[in-house]
Amino acid sequence: MKTWKIDEVKDHFAEILSYCCQEPQLVCEKNDPVAVILNIRLFKELIDQHSRKKRPTIQQLLDEMQTIAQEDFFEIDIPKRSDRVNSAERVLDELSV
Repeated sequence: MKTWKIDEVKDHFAEILSYCCQEPQLVCEKNDPVAVILNIRLFKELIDQHSRKKRPTIQQLLDEMQTIAQEDFFEIDIPKRSDRVNSAERVLDELSV
């Protein structure tokens, strides 16, 4: 990776843009890195990688929920449906007649 001083960047910007197609270009001020110039393809790859790392997968979330449930002896009480007629029960009742 080639290193450029800020003053050089001003004078050689077109050249630096050309070089960044092969590899990122480091910009320094008083020997301290302050920026990197890189091509858009690499930039998009880095952004995609970063966003994928942030979000857990569904499997990871389910595993975490299972662990919490096991540790806390957590149970979900599912109440009997009462908001509408259960058509399966009605059909079974009609068949048994």
